[in-house]
Amino acid sequence: MKHPDEDTLLKLVLQLHEHREEMKIREHLEQCPDCHAIYRKLQGEAELIGSIDPEIPEPSIELPFRKHSQVSNFFKIAALLIISYVGGYVTSEILRPDKVSVVPQYYNVSVPKDSPEFFVVCESDDLVSCLLDTSRTEDDDG
Repeated sequence: MKHPDEDTLLKLVLQLHEHREEMKIREHLEQCPDCHAIYRKLQGEAELIGSIDPEIPEPSIELPFRKHSQVSNFFKIAALLIISYVGGYVTSEILRPDKVSVVPQYYNVSVPKDSPEFFVVCESDDLVSCLLDTSRTEDDDG
């Protein structure tokens, strides 16, 4: 086996290799004192880094403390209910469809008065006499 590089030895220190590959590298380390020295150096560095406990200061932000009374909570809930009611009412008024009234209608099936049958053709210039003549003929027919 050729000499493993430092990344491969670091993976061995961190136990990231598969068992079969790890066994090959360990056999090489038993036979090669140079690679074994690099392995020991990496192992020591990993232990040193693992032993460091970084102290992170906790943030100390003092927030103003406000005392809430039951009365103020009551007013908040009442205001929320009033706003909800008004908002719902306004929304319903805006979205309400136009009112539709259904009224039954009865149709007269007789011939309307403005149909061509009721038109009168007058050949004379005197309209009154012409209308009187037609009304007499309708009375005679009926």
